[in-house]
Amino acid sequence: MTSTAEIRHQSCLVTMAGEFDRANVGTLRAEIEWCLDSATSVVFDFGAVTFVDGAVMAVLHDILERLGDEGWLGVARPLARIERLFRVAGLSDLPRFRVFPTLEEALKIIDQG
Repeated sequence: MTSTAEIRHQSCLVTMAGEFDRANVGTLRAEIEWCLDSATSVVFDFGAVTFVDGAVMAVLHDILERLGDEGWLGVARPLARIERLFRVAGLSDLPRFRVFPTLEEALKIIDQG
């Protein structure tokens, strides 16, 4: 499990790789905490993520709540089985949650401000 976070046009871009679950979700949360304070949106690049569990879904819900009504959260390049978890967790039904098939599409939205 690895993750990095950077600010890009008032958005927090989080690049992840590996497996994320209840055992390491605290590390993920701590890694991105600093950029959540100044972000109006968050995009997770799931392109190299092989596994997530419900603890990660809870973190995503928490981030959406923290961003408030004006913010949004996106996930780029999730595996089909992970995208299914978004639906099961109810994230896909939320208007401020977006799934991008490519990182480039997510970055385009971020770069437009």
